[in-house]
Amino acid sequence: MLLHEDMIGFDEDIGMPDMSYGWAKLTCEYLARLAYEKHGLKSVCYRPFSGYGEDQDDSYPFPSICKRALANQGAKVLDVWGIGTQMRDFIHIDDCVAGVIATMDKIHDGNAVNLSTGIYTSFIKFARTAAKLCGYSPEVHGMSDQPTACMRAAATHRSKWRLGSSIKSTLRLALNAPWIITPGRR
Repeated sequence: MLLHEDMIGFDEDIGMPDMSYGWAKLTCEYLARLAYEKHGLKSVCYRPFSGYGEDQDDSYPFPSICKRALANQGAKVLDVWGIGTQMRDFIHIDDCVAGVIATMDKIHDGNAVNLSTGIYTSFIKFARTAAKLCGYSPEVHGMSDQPTACMRAAATHRSKWRLGSSIKSTLRLALNAPWIITPGRR
């Protein structure tokens, strides 16, 4: 199930976030709404999903999987962290910025906007795509002794379309970017 902006509200029981990171995000959204209702303070809360872009730290899945695919060209097996079936909604930083620019003057009441593509991609599928673009087709295995984190993180981009923003980058297009395939890059 994809997360819609209106699925999280403070008028009813919202359930429990799975980690402190989830609590921090909900607290920000709650305070933004409260500041608007009580004091007229205008704001919007952004929910960027699994962003990626040039010079991103290797501790994030996107650059880590890409670099592992490049470093293991020709290998029969390519490993990914966790069990491999965990899914993310990968969105390029340029699309996040475009979403913010398209919505920042249209939402004033502290409501949230998902910055996402609405497309689930498993780490295994991502690694297979990256390897294929590098010219090989390994078996992709999860490393169950490594962290998996949450199993699914994806959302709809319903609000973005309604507000005039659209996604320009696709995962395949991003994997062909010069900053991914240029040797000697970080």
